Amino acid sequence: MQHNKIIHKQYSLYTRRGSPYYYVRFWDAVLVNYGPGRSTEQKLKDDAERVAQSWLAQYKGFPPSNAKQPKYTKM
Repeated sequence: MQHNKIIHKQYSLYTRRGSPYYYVRFWDAVLVNYGPGRSTEQKLKDDAERVAQSWLAQYKGFPPSNAKQPKYTKM
């Protein structure tokens, strides 16, 4: 019998009604679900993607609340 393991993206980007910003939530393998969302403070999806990837690489998820975050601007 073969068991198929479901592979999840490490994070999910989404928008909320009434907000111009993209939010990110990271996959929690222990809970087997996405955790709570947090604003990337980015209005462009590509910029939000960079923020999420940066957080994942540097903090393995959300940064501490006192960490200074870089601002991405369109070139």
